[in-house]
Amino acid sequence: MGMKQQIYDALVRRNAGVQDEYERYVMAHLDEHQRNRLRHWKLLAALNWHYRVRSRSAPLLTQDAPPKRKGKKGAPPREAALHYPESEALLRRDPEKLARLLGRYDIVSFDLFDTLIFRACASPQDVFWLVGNALYLTNFHQIRRDIEKECRERHADHEVFLEEIYETAAQRYGIDKEKGMRKELELERALCFANPYMQQVVKLLQEQGKRIIVTSNMYLRSDVLRELLASCDYDLKEIYVSCEQGCSKRHGALQRKLSQRFGNSTVIHIGDNYRMDVEGSRMAGWKAVHYPNVSELGKPYRGTRMSVLSGSVWQGLVNAKLHSGEPLDPYYEYGYAYAGYLVVGFCKWLNEAAKRRGIDRFLFAARDMDVVYKVYRQCFSQVDSAYIRASRTSSIHLSFARHIDHFFDWHIRRRIRSALTLKAVLQELELDFLIPYLSQAGLCPQELLDGDNAPAMKALLYAHREEILAHYAPERQAAEAYYRAQIADAKHICFVDLGWKGSTASSLEYFLKEICHLDVEISSALLGSEGHAFVDEKIDTGKLESYIFSSQANADIMRVHNRNGDIWRRIYEIIFTSKERSLLRFCLNAQGEPDFVWLREEIRDPQIIDAMQQGIMDFARDYTRIEKRLGADFVIAARDAYRPLFRILHETEYNLRLFQEFEVCFIAGNVSRQRAEMFKDVVMKGGK
Repeated sequence: MGMKQQIYDALVRRNAGVQDEYERYVMAHLDEHQRNRLRHWKLLAALNWHYRVRSRSAPLLTQDAPPKRKGKKGAPPREAALHYPESEALLRRDPEKLARLLGRYDIVSFDLFDTLIFRACASPQDVFWLVGNALYLTNFHQIRRDIEKECRERHADHEVFLEEIYETAAQRYGIDKEKGMRKELELERALCFANPYMQQVVKLLQEQGKRIIVTSNMYLRSDVLRELLASCDYDLKEIYVSCEQGCSKRHGALQRKLSQRFGNSTVIHIGDNYRMDVEGSRMAGWKAVHYPNVSELGKPYRGTRMSVLSGSVWQGLVNAKLHSGEPLDPYYEYGYAYAGYLVVGFCKWLNEAAKRRGIDRFLFAARDMDVVYKVYRQCFSQVDSAYIRASRTSSIHLSFARHIDHFFDWHIRRRIRSALTLKAVLQELELDFLIPYLSQAGLCPQELLDGDNAPAMKALLYAHREEILAHYAPERQAAEAYYRAQIADAKHICFVDLGWKGSTASSLEYFLKEICHLDVEISSALLGSEGHAFVDEKIDTGKLESYIFSSQANADIMRVHNRNGDIWRRIYEIIFTSKERSLLRFCLNAQGEPDFVWLREEIRDPQIIDAMQQGIMDFARDYTRIEKRLGADFVIAARDAYRPLFRILHETEYNLRLFQEFEVCFIAGNVSRQRAEMFKDVVMKGGK
């Protein structure tokens, strides 16, 4: 245990009151913790005086929450802070409770769109982009809206049929009316899917034998809506549409007209539009329940600068998933809403890279590419691929002959702050045979590794290079057999990894080409790279490509990432990790076949990993299902794909709440469980 950690434990963690108040305060004021450490030291001293010297039990800090923000006089308050997990921002009634409430009435009326049925887009009008594309009519998104508005203004009741809209479009732009209507209905159906929350409610009401009707403001006829409901697994036949009835829900006219038909029956209506569905129904004497619109609930979280097609589908799916009323695990939500779109974009980009560069086999590197590999194989597999056992530790061993300095940086220099003796360092690295040489180099085995004796340890590696190479010979033999089998007859392999320097792929490239003498082209693809000169050299020579950011593309995003990288990198690795242990080294089993030696079990909750991976995979399946229905293959730009995750990465307190007990480590090789570093430790130390 390092001296700094010992001091922290003595001042903070050995008193429950001090630890509780100090750590809660720091977690709530993380930016201040970085900018004004002196203030936090003063606070820590005051807490120790309060709890230890004065032996008080009452809390010292009466308020550690930020003050409420107020607008100017006469102006509304500023937007409240966003609530996470997002799915809990508005807690809806359980479906059973809502069904019991609605079941008290003779007739239950449902709104259709955004209540019974969702669209996989941010706005209902986004379907018009796709229609215009099919009709070769530029800016049909605006044209279609303007024509509908004009048509409504021609009628006293402001109601219009789809046929009238396309008659006008045909007259002005020469499009085929029937083709236009058919294409819009086809794409509308492709985007629609059932609200699972309302499906439960409807099913419970049907089991009670309740009369259920659908009351909708729409330009589509009831027979079209009936087919649409059936395609979403609703068995609902009684549908009343404003265009056919000649009146709207806005001021209750449609509801009043239906009331004449229903006589003395009591009616309750549920819908997402407060003015039409709630106020309009109450004007007609109906009872009403508001079901807040999922897109409106999600809008503050989604941002506005998303692409009009792929970004719209992401927003529509996420808003529906998080705000329909389904109970969600927060880790599942994290994977679905913030990481899923990035993984989908990355997989699409990999296929484009394969076409462009002639890649015939992707090798997804363990462990960070586990879920990406699963998504690629299930949803995007256009190129042969495999999930390979690899790690920074093993690749450093395999390339020791050429990358001895890299070995030193990762295995020895990073242990300087670990309060380990030189002997213990070599034991962790399984280089015990070097311990007798320490005294010859003027070093004491029991002295602590520090900045002064680290250069002598580096010199020790140089001096005994051949012995270390001989020590790693069996590992090289096992690894060669393993990688030859994985590469098979591929001509151009691409190592796919998370980031950030491409060191694993670089080490393996040397090993495979120079040690194993394989005649294969080797490149690598990263989710992101951090702008080091040696990485840029590989990008310039075409050996490496980065999807999200690098010095050559989206450098502004890269700079923000680098400023936050010490914490953000840990979050990435938590999101993308798998449940399997990390590879320490290759070995040969009793039959002379390649086998693996694993690191110890890390302190990580496998249920968290399962939930995040399931969220990512479910989003990928939902997104690709919509694309398939639309007959589309949208391009997902890197900036678009990254924006959801980029947004949530800034919510440090929320990430800390989710991942605080998750083990993270930047030291390669064996690290004892007693020295395990948790995510909360990294955050508390400002990412150091």
